[in-house]
Amino acid sequence: MGLLKNLFEIFLPAEAKTQSRPAYSENDVAVTALQSQKTWNEAYKENTEILKGEKWSAALDGKTCIVCAGRDGKIFPNGEGPTIPAHAGCRCARIAIVNPKFAIPGMKMERASMNGPVNAKTTYGSWLKKQPTAFQNDVLGIERGRLFRSGKVPLDKFVDDQGEIIPIEELKKMIKKK
Repeated sequence: MGLLKNLFEIFLPAEAKTQSRPAYSENDVAVTALQSQKTWNEAYKENTEILKGEKWSAALDGKTCIVCAGRDGKIFPNGEGPTIPAHAGCRCARIAIVNPKFAIPGMKMERASMNGPVNAKTTYGSWLKKQPTAFQNDVLGIERGRLFRSGKVPLDKFVDDQGEIIPIEELKKMIKKK
């Protein structure tokens, strides 16, 4: 119900929120959200000459979970890989990667961060490295923050391919094996 409620808040028109009886049910909102993703997936698959994949894009702020932060910047074949939303409250998007021969020359690409616009190639990991230690610890936890700052464990290694957070003891064992 949490995910449906979240989708309900995202897709419900503002005027419907003020009515005593909602004009749309939670089911209507969920179907709209899922159909929207299905439509994008189909568009990506039908335009493989122009669109060369999809890049996971997470919000560059302190509210992003470690799973989404680790996926940020990863490129997946069109319609493959983890789906959006990754969890209830997920704010990520999968951004189409345009074939360079169709790109607009000289176009400056940026993305938003809590600190203002940054280069579009900035990943959550590269952005987080530039944040204060206390902020990194708030996002990752003290021990994961230490491992991240040491450079021994990149952000995407804190999570496995299924989106499960790897326990700190396992991360330390991985470091010793290197």
